[in-house]
Amino acid sequence: DLTLAAEENGIQAIIGAEVTLEDASHLTLLVASPAGYRNLCRLLTIAHHHVAEGEDLHAAHPARLPLAALPAHAEGLILLTGCRHGRLSQLVDADDLPAARACLQQYQQWFGAENVYVELQRNLVRGDMRRIARLVQIAADCDAEIVATGNAHYHRVERAPLQDVMVAIRQRTTMEGSARERRPNSEWALPSAALMQQRFRRYPQALANTLRIAERCRGFNMRTDFTYQFPEYASD
Repeated sequence: DLTLAAEENGIQAIIGAEVTLEDASHLTLLVASPAGYRNLCRLLTIAHHHVAEGEDLHAAHPARLPLAALPAHAEGLILLTGCRHGRLSQLVDADDLPAARACLQQYQQWFGAENVYVELQRNLVRGDMRRIARLVQIAADCDAEIVATGNAHYHRVERAPLQDVMVAIRQRTTMEGSARERRPNSEWALPSAALMQQRFRRYPQALANTLRIAERCRGFNMRTDFTYQFPEYASD
């Protein structure tokens, strides 16, 4: 049990998922209550059932969540606006700031302003700093909170080559053939607190909000909030 293992090592387990929407953009949903866990499970089920006609169920990203499913399943969830593939970041990168504000306000309407955080990520990729500055401004315009996240895909830098191999396998191609899908550098490891403080020193509130969100996620514990009772089967 991963939750138990985390507790035994003094780590708080936070339950959540990065979901891919119909337009291939990403959102991160974190569970803050038992109701949030139920809603996340429903959303993931909807995503896996929503496979386009003719689409390979075992393709790299077969599960696509309809945007229309979010409002009815928002209770108990904290929404982070996603990585550079999130809709908000895409609109910012496209210089469509009015649409970016409208997108963020829609999330706030669905989930409640207190449950929406604008994600800031810095993985030393060209365009990161410009995107962060604009996201901070959009957040200020919409009275939204910001949060710094690492977008980690492996726990140590040394694991980057293995991650590249896994991407190629998932794409069913060679290393050369998966070049566009692989990460542009090796800065996608689990960052230390010191590294995050250095990268986001201009945005201390974004760092403080990581702890704030973690505290809110204490409202759900996988081990104690659900007591599954399996049926008794008659023995032969």
